[in-house]
Amino acid sequence: MARRRMKDPEELAADAAVEALVEHPQAGKNPTPFNINPSMGRFSRLVSTVTDEAEGVDVEQEYEELEKRLSISEALTPEVIKREQNEVDRLAYAAHRLYVLARIALERFDTEAGISQAAMRTQAAVSLQSEKDAGKRSKAITDADVQQRMAELYPDEVRAVDDQKIRARKAVENLENLAERWARRSWTLSSMAGA
Repeated sequence: MARRRMKDPEELAADAAVEALVEHPQAGKNPTPFNINPSMGRFSRLVSTVTDEAEGVDVEQEYEELEKRLSISEALTPEVIKREQNEVDRLAYAAHRLYVLARIALERFDTEAGISQAAMRTQAAVSLQSEKDAGKRSKAITDADVQQRMAELYPDEVRAVDDQKIRARKAVENLENLAERWARRSWTLSSMAGA
C-alpha cells in the first residue's frame, strides 16, 4: 500500500483558499469570495456627506484652535457668555468631527496594518509548522506563537507597526477627551446663559 505524501503548509493554505471560493454562496458570480463594497443602504449618502465635508478640514489648524480656545481669559459677564455660547457650539462640533476623523484614520490604519502583516504572519506560521513537522515542536501552534515568531523574523517591522498603533490610539483618546471637554463647555455655557 502506497503512503500518501503529506502536504506542506503552503499547499494546505492554497487548498483551503480554493475550498473557500468553491463553497462561498457567491461562487461563480464574482471573482472574489467577499463583498468588497458592501452597501450601507440609505445611510450611504449621509456617510459620504459627513466624511467628504471633513476631508477638506485642516486638522492641524483646527486642533490648535480648539486647544487655544479652551480657556476663556475674560471675566464671565452675561455679554461674554452670550458671545462665547454662539462660538462654543461650532467648536464642540469641530472637536467631535476631529475625533470622528481620527477614529476613521485609526480603523483604516488597523486594516492596512493587518493586510501588510498578513504575509509576515503566514511566513511565521510556515516556519513554526516546519519545526512541528520536523519534530522540534510538539505543542499546537497558537496565535501567540505566531506573533512571537513574527517578531523574531521581522523585529523592525513589527516594532514600527506596534509603535504607530499605540501612538494613534493615544491620539484618538486625546481627541475624544477634547471633544468631551468642548461638549461640557457648551452645556456649561448654556446653563449659565439660562440662569
